[in-house]
Amino acid sequence: MKNIMSGAKVGAVFGLLYCLVAVVIFAVQGNEPFEHNQVTLPAVLALYLCSGILAGAIVGGLKPLTRTKPGAMLVGLVAVTPLAFGIGTMLWGFPSSWTSDIWITMGIFILIFGPAGANTLWGKM
Repeated sequence: MKNIMSGAKVGAVFGLLYCLVAVVIFAVQGNEPFEHNQVTLPAVLALYLCSGILAGAIVGGLKPLTRTKPGAMLVGLVAVTPLAFGIGTMLWGFPSSWTSDIWITMGIFILIFGPAGANTLWGKM
């Protein structure tokens, strides 16, 4: 439980950093980038914060697997999944309405960003 809580805290920090990026984009470019993608700033902020906390909790819960780089990359696959599904739901609606192209896009996103993020952070935290 301790690992899950500490992971969630680290995830919250990452989520808040991404929120900061979104707020800076909004401050510099206004609402246009969000309208262009048919999302709102509050929805993006909620997604980043909640996904960060959930991903961090997942990483914390699976921490023993992160001792090796391949294990960490596997955990990265699992941890990035909530973010991928959050983005997909925001852009294309609930997964039950997704086309096969969207499912393939989600799979590619997860397969690239999960292991890549874990590889980048492995041994640094």
